[in-house]
Amino acid sequence: MRQPDRNIDPETLISQWKNGLRILHIANHRCASRYQARHQAIGISSVTLSVIVGTSIFATVSQAPIFWISIATGSISVANALLAALQTHLRYPERSEKHLQAAHQYGSLRRHLEEKSSAAKTPSKLVEVLAEIGPKWNEIDHSAPPIPQRVNNKVVREVKQA
Repeated sequence: MRQPDRNIDPETLISQWKNGLRILHIANHRCASRYQARHQAIGISSVTLSVIVGTSIFATVSQAPIFWISIATGSISVANALLAALQTHLRYPERSEKHLQAAHQYGSLRRHLEEKSSAAKTPSKLVEVLAEIGPKWNEIDHSAPPIPQRVNNKVVREVKQA
């Protein structure tokens, strides 16, 4: 459960939380884009293989089937079925949507934290802001999909450099 650390200066903690929310916001957007691109790549590959199989079958209808063309067409057809199964099993559109929702929630929470913390004039008010934001952040964390470590590490490096 995310709660303000009483041993850290509230301004420092707010700065750390802003960075954390920024990282989560960006990383979830990256994951959403990544999964959408993968879905499209598999879909385009599947359609392309279907066209190749269909064209090969029609090209050989008027002739006696050539052995290697029959083998190639069968192999491509199996690869196409595998891609279709992967596309269904990996659920990239669903995963993309979940990351997009999480990105919007983290972004909204970060903006809310920025607004509230800029209006807070005393350390006690900053602690109140942290106490308000913490449970909301925990709620989002609970429903957000996991971010691959490689994506997270890359975003952390980018945010630190900025």
